[in-house]
Amino acid sequence: MIRKLIVLFLCVLAPISSFAYDGDYVWEEKFNRLLPRAEKGDPEIQYDIGEMYERGKGTAKDTQKAFTWYSRAASQGNTKAAYKVGFAYLKGIGVAENGNKALKWMSIASDKGYVRAHYGLGEMYEKGLGVTKDFDQALKWYKKAMQGGNTQAKQRIERVIASAAKLDKNKRRLETAAARKQLNRKAKTTPVSMKSSPLTLRQVLLKGGWKKKNKPAENLPSKISECTETGTSIECISKALKRNIGVADIKYQTKAVLFSIKDTGEFKIKYRNNVLAVDITDQDFLESGAKAPVSLGWQDSEHSLKCKMSNNNKDITCKKDKIRTIKYHR
Repeated sequence: MIRKLIVLFLCVLAPISSFAYDGDYVWEEKFNRLLPRAEKGDPEIQYDIGEMYERGKGTAKDTQKAFTWYSRAASQGNTKAAYKVGFAYLKGIGVAENGNKALKWMSIASDKGYVRAHYGLGEMYEKGLGVTKDFDQALKWYKKAMQGGNTQAKQRIERVIASAAKLDKNKRRLETAAARKQLNRKAKTTPVSMKSSPLTLRQVLLKGGWKKKNKPAENLPSKISECTETGTSIECISKALKRNIGVADIKYQTKAVLFSIKDTGEFKIKYRNNVLAVDITDQDFLESGAKAPVSLGWQDSEHSLKCKMSNNNKDITCKKDKIRTIKYHR
């Protein structure tokens, strides 16, 4: 009875082990069949052999041999292999890390329109891998990757924009601290007058607290903006703000430059918006598949204001783009 049960158990197991073996055999047979063609110089087959070594399919996993075959295919113009070579140099997979060579091969694949290479270049510039860290270049390549259908690129774009804003904020803080030190040094060496002189228009503007309809102004010194003097002008950048544009909520910053500041009370403003995030709120619009009405990043349109101070330095009246009148107050 026990012998019969053992025989029955082996019969049940036999198809399972045979299936697993057949699966391995298929890959081994494919590897053995393609290897001679790769050795004869076929770049497409060389790429396939490299991928088999990389994944351990049909042969033992070997990243160094994978790199060798990818290199042979890439040297013959295979786009995917060029990306693989660039990625290997970037991460040190099967070969020593080399930023210059990673950039070379990633660029070759990118020039041929390979989306994964666009994404790879974005990562290199975002993190400073083999190149000087450059958020503008990172955004450029991530946007190309997103346009090519890479779904991860959108998150990377949002992260780069946030990192760039933080870096810009820290830079302004350092510049402001340096300017304050310089002013303190001048104050120690400048004789103090017993009579106080009236504030200049620049000083009045920098006192801050400017509002538009009782809300902090985005493009003037206020509690939602940080402003510094840069030569003869004043530069302001707002905190991250939110606004609804009908079908979507947007998160953005405003960067403004106040210039041509005259003690007669006249000055000019130019400002642009930097869109940090777009959240579609209209379900019908979302389901239609239409593109968001606003793109991420700095917007192309730049607005101009021509302004005049009045009412004992308490009110400002501006003409926007020579058409619309806007009023600010303290």
